[in-house]
Amino acid sequence: MAFNTNTLAEILIGFGKFTNLLVIPRGQFLGTADTLGTTSILKDTELNVLNNDAFSEGHWIYVTSGAALGDVRKIYNSEKEGGFIYPELAFSGAPASASAYQVWKADPYNVVEAINRATESIYDKLFKPIIFTKLGYDDLASNANAAQADVVVSDGSRYWVGQPCTLKDSTYTESCTVSSISSNTITMTANLTYSYTTADDAVLYGQSGRYWRVPDAIGQATITAIFRRDDTPADGSAPSARKRHTEWSIVHSVNGERQIYFPNSKSVNDQTWVVEAMGKLEEITLATPAGTITIDDHRLPLLYCRAAYHYYGSLANELLGNDRKRMIGISREFMDREKREYRDLYMPKSQEIADMSTDSDYDNIQTSEQSTVRWY
Repeated sequence: MAFNTNTLAEILIGFGKFTNLLVIPRGQFLGTADTLGTTSILKDTELNVLNNDAFSEGHWIYVTSGAALGDVRKIYNSEKEGGFIYPELAFSGAPASASAYQVWKADPYNVVEAINRATESIYDKLFKPIIFTKLGYDDLASNANAAQADVVVSDGSRYWVGQPCTLKDSTYTESCTVSSISSNTITMTANLTYSYTTADDAVLYGQSGRYWRVPDAIGQATITAIFRRDDTPADGSAPSARKRHTEWSIVHSVNGERQIYFPNSKSVNDQTWVVEAMGKLEEITLATPAGTITIDDHRLPLLYCRAAYHYYGSLANELLGNDRKRMIGISREFMDREKREYRDLYMPKSQEIADMSTDSDYDNIQTSEQSTVRWY
């Protein structure tokens, strides 16, 4: 199954239908204003089939596009004639025609908090795996001419300012040092001596060193393993299976760049480095309805079920007596449902297909990023 990027608005609709807490959009109601409203009225003539005061008790409106984008308001009244919805607190702008909105039997802030808590509590069952195979080097995206200093690569986030590099193709090679980085354009401290072409398989390698920048493709994901393989062994033998490299840690440069640190200098030339990571499920906020969360599509019901467990559990903390017991009971029902119906959706534990002997510089060194990295 492929991972898919879903917007917050889509995730909320899915959760709302899963729990029956979402009123609109649903069925014949699309959740789209069709007339310019005011800061105190949203107008949708589709609602004129409902009774007056249909949303007057315990309902919230969340505007997901248009002038009042991101607004969450408790509804104090609604009118059948004209399809009017009145918020208790004025909208930040007048909802225009075609503005999208949702109506909930729950406070959307509590819903989003429950979804975020769910992504944390079952993170290891929902994570998106990332495998990165070009540590510290990249192919040139275009030709680099002599007598100028710019080299354009496919991903400039693999390099850092001050890094010594080797520029190389099938004909020429030279050493250079990174002066500045602008997106994928790497500017060197001196003009190039030779010209390098993509037709001749030009590559910009970071020279052997202890610091290798974590590329944007990994971002803040938790790095779980690093492997290395010699592509051209000194004895002329065929490349061996990759081996787990055990001596590394994660550091940050003075510029805030995330880097992999090796106790001894490492080369990326004639080496294949494989970095494995567990990607973070993005935190979502009501301020950005178009913000996204990336998750395997068929695991969404698992996310919704765990989020419902947290949602009703949080409500129970605000209640007393029988009401509290009832909310606790509903919360537990969703946890039981997860174990009964969605256990098969848990992400399988990854298995490494590799030579699991270690490639070590030192004995008795333990490295783990799990204890040092926080999501932010």
